[in-house]
Amino acid sequence: MEIEKGSPLDSNHDSDLYYRILVENSMVGVYIIQDDKIQYVNPRGAEIFGYEPGEVIGLLVEDFIIDEEKERTRINIRTRIQGEKESIHYETIGRKKTGELIYIDVYGSTIIYKERPAIIGSMIDVTEREIAKQQLLKEKNLLESITNSLPGPFSLFGQDGKFRRWNRRFEIISGFSPEEILEMTPSDLFEGADKEKIQKAIEQTFNERPTVVEATVISKQKRRTPYVFSPSLIEYDGILCIISQGFDISTRKKNEEKLIRSEANLHMIFNASDTGFILLDNKFHIVSFNQEAADMIDREFGVNLKRKANIIPFLSDDQTELKTFMNEVIKGEQFNYERSFIRTDGTTHWYSIKMFPVRNTQKEIFGLMISLSDITETKNNEIIQQQRNKNLEQFSYIVAHNLRGPIARILGISEVLNGPSISHEEHTELEHFLFDAVNQLDETIKDLSHILEIKKGIRDKEVVNFSQLVEEIKMSIQDVFEKENVRITTDFSAVDEMNTTHSYLKSVFYNLISNSVKYKQPGKEQVIEIRSEKNNDDIKLFFKDKGLGIDLKTKGDEVFGLYNRFHQHIEGKGLGLFMVKTQVELLGGSIQIKSEPNVGTEFIIEFKEIV
Repeated sequence: MEIEKGSPLDSNHDSDLYYRILVENSMVGVYIIQDDKIQYVNPRGAEIFGYEPGEVIGLLVEDFIIDEEKERTRINIRTRIQGEKESIHYETIGRKKTGELIYIDVYGSTIIYKERPAIIGSMIDVTEREIAKQQLLKEKNLLESITNSLPGPFSLFGQDGKFRRWNRRFEIISGFSPEEILEMTPSDLFEGADKEKIQKAIEQTFNERPTVVEATVISKQKRRTPYVFSPSLIEYDGILCIISQGFDISTRKKNEEKLIRSEANLHMIFNASDTGFILLDNKFHIVSFNQEAADMIDREFGVNLKRKANIIPFLSDDQTELKTFMNEVIKGEQFNYERSFIRTDGTTHWYSIKMFPVRNTQKEIFGLMISLSDITETKNNEIIQQQRNKNLEQFSYIVAHNLRGPIARILGISEVLNGPSISHEEHTELEHFLFDAVNQLDETIKDLSHILEIKKGIRDKEVVNFSQLVEEIKMSIQDVFEKENVRITTDFSAVDEMNTTHSYLKSVFYNLISNSVKYKQPGKEQVIEIRSEKNNDDIKLFFKDKGLGIDLKTKGDEVFGLYNRFHQHIEGKGLGLFMVKTQVELLGGSIQIKSEPNVGTEFIIEFKEIV
């Protein structure tokens, strides 16, 4: 081709002007190359590289090409200029003015321009197409990598039964070449009943009922390998197809056989033991259990154990500890712990639970054993002994604490009686006070004797009147009430008595009242309000005062601790509230506190289901 003077790209003749307009407005880049330099480029050609047309005229072609493509570009230009090829169509990679890489589809032919050889051609920016193609290739390679990394066979086949895709593992397991696989159907890999199972599973899956199936693959070399196949229905190239993935269950089958043999060996031992045994595989399916275990599980969970069932669904949401231990045992850990269960009748039963892994001859863990021993009687004896020890400790505290008041009064009165200058009237009044203190001491000793009798089983609970308790305490420390300006108000209209241990409840009342007296605000009257509430069989007692109060934000955790004191300027040993809480709990109740410094304190005692 030759461009002479007056041609569309080298003329301003009106008759040829439309050719120039066509080129200048083309959506395709147009160029002329001569002496390896750009002699002409239309606006679109310059725009592809991010330039204005005037910026590129005279520049070397290779200035717009990445280094890796420059040599190929030079060769392509030279072969056309030298007449070896008239035209060439190829794709290359260029670089825009901004440095950004672009993919270009280039077409060029040899021409005579200004009486010398040149190249005229077109170029199209195909960057988006190339990126999409590369992304598609990446995804294809990724998909192949994923399928080839699967541990089991992967395949895709249509309703005609012909395989369309498969992974390398499929070829290895089947032993067939790609050419042979193309001529096969899925059922060709199976024999007998397994062939029928596979055909039925395929039919159900195409009917939108995907069916997982176990079957033994027969390879070209007649190797037999058990697999479980999981199918999914998809559309591929407009055709309804099944994707099937297989999982080798050879190890599982061997382990099941070993577990079955172990079951037979242990069956007689299991059923002759008073300990419950449950044998699980490593997926927590029940392999075997003895009758004792079945009875225990039925009693505690209301569940009938069944072989091959998974034990996890039997466990309630609060059995997370047991589930955690089971997962750790599969990793090789062993556990031995005690656990309580509350039955529907309200009774608590205790079990010693042991869990340990079961290994094969290769030391591989293929299951776990759980043993259950009913230790309720032993545990109850421990609790009784602990309670006895606690009662003994309480008795010591009561002796030391509750006797101090009346003995101190007796000693004080005796000291005054032995002093000089006491009138007959004063002597008589002191004797009266002494007599009351002695009686109070006698009552306290009787109460302590009652505790000993209860500990020996001689006496049990009795009806205790709240109003009477308060009056007894008021009488025992009446002189303190008068001296400290203390007043007690009571409201036992809701309930005025309960069946309990007299000495313990009196000790609770005494300590709470004496605390209110001891920790009153100086110079102010202390009003102690005591009242009761009853809700069905539940009883609440409220002790409220306007004393010094306690900062619960900083001391809340220490209120009922032993030897804890919160007002150091007032004499005390910090035993009272500890004794109160302990005694309330021994009586089957609970205690709470509300308090604010310089405002007062309120104790709420609750006894549930009092008969």
